[in-house]
Amino acid sequence: MTQKQNEIVVKLQERIPVQNKYGLELLEKSGWNIDKAESIFKNEQIDFLAKKENVENELAKKHLENNKFNFSKAIQSIRNEKYPLTERIFKFNKDKEDILSKVALAIEESENLKRDFWIIDSELNKLNPSQYTFMIIWEWQCYEGWEDFTNAICLNKTDHVIEQIKVTLKMDTLSDLIRKAKTRKKVFEENYPEAINTTNYSDFINSLNSDKEYSSYSAGFCEKRPELIDKLVEFVQNHINEFPK
Repeated sequence: MTQKQNEIVVKLQERIPVQNKYGLELLEKSGWNIDKAESIFKNEQIDFLAKKENVENELAKKHLENNKFNFSKAIQSIRNEKYPLTERIFKFNKDKEDILSKVALAIEESENLKRDFWIIDSELNKLNPSQYTFMIIWEWQCYEGWEDFTNAICLNKTDHVIEQIKVTLKMDTLSDLIRKAKTRKKVFEENYPEAINTTNYSDFINSLNSDKEYSSYSAGFCEKRPELIDKLVEFVQNHINEFPK
């Protein structure tokens, strides 16, 4: 490419967001006429976006013009117009836990939920019943993943989580596992009262985790966790109109 041609490519780039190679191709197609090259670029972008997003060319043109022909921004703009927020999350993401994480964030932001690292329990009362079910279970299992099963069952919300898993998600086996684990831990606490809130607490936890009955509940939760994720995905999909739009 000559110095003169390079200068023309730069001038074209001042008008449209195009890389050197594509800009050179456009100019060669247009006989090095900048106006024609710009027109070819815009028409190609409109056609491509319309086909990619399955929309009319006029709609594609509107969103490209509104975003100064930034293709990525135009795609997002069209999707924002076509699909409600939660539906968008499901449509354009594949990983189930990533989907649920984004749904949780959408709820948190739309309802302005307050945090103290974790969302404050009382904040969940702001939510509609479907969002409440989802968020209390999602937050609890996130805490379990961040900390561990033993710490998770100590949370004040655990009884509510057990109820939602049993009654709303219809996962009797999983809810019973969590309830039995909590009961088993309480038995240990009653048998070793001196271990609670003392320097012996780590020994107490080690003894609890070594207990065959308790460890079977902990292992059972780990085994059932993928099913819980599937159930939460299904639950949100079945109540999608009650989630952020």
